[in-house]
Amino acid sequence: MSKIKKARKRVQEVQSFVKWAISLLYFIGMLYIFIFLRLQVPWGAKWAGVMLGMPYITLGIIASRYKPSIIFMVALAFYLFTEIVLLQYLHLPVSLFNQLWAKITVASILIVGSIAAYYSDKLKQKTKIS
Repeated sequence: MSKIKKARKRVQEVQSFVKWAISLLYFIGMLYIFIFLRLQVPWGAKWAGVMLGMPYITLGIIASRYKPSIIFMVALAFYLFTEIVLLQYLHLPVSLFNQLWAKITVASILIVGSIAAYYSDKLKQKTKIS
């Protein structure tokens, strides 16, 4: 019985990392949407900024309901694609995460969230916790 209690406690601890990563996806999406709606830029740039925010919110919704470890890796790939490739071609006036430390923080939270979600799933399967 104590083994099950310890496993449940560990699952709850690990799930906090997953919640942080899901919250980050929502945060990035909302930042893109609200910042670009508030900028005094042409409608094309506003539309592009809002459209960059929508996939993050969608990935956050999917990660909160399904396999988050895979979704976080998809979100990381989309984030890197957005920051490295897409923003250079769109010529948007603002990059939300211009500094290197911010990019590393976002990437590391998504990686830690993916690892935590995978570990949590394995721990639940091993101990048969729902």
